[in-house]
Amino acid sequence: MGAAQGASMALEDALALARSLGAEPSVPAALAAYDAARSDRLARMVRSAAGNRDSKTAGPLGR
Repeated sequence: MGAAQGASMALEDALALARSLGAEPSVPAALAAYDAARSDRLARMVRSAAGNRDSKTAGPLGR
């Protein structure tokens, strides 16, 4: 995951958390709803980041 994707995820997380806090009756319920709403997206990003990391080859200094 690059820096721009991290910033994008932070904005998405903030919006999802704000929605959950506004929709749920308590903070624990809002956090549970937030976690449920974001878990699929987070899992996709983790897989994507792993694929990007694993496809890179070491340069002369890394070898």
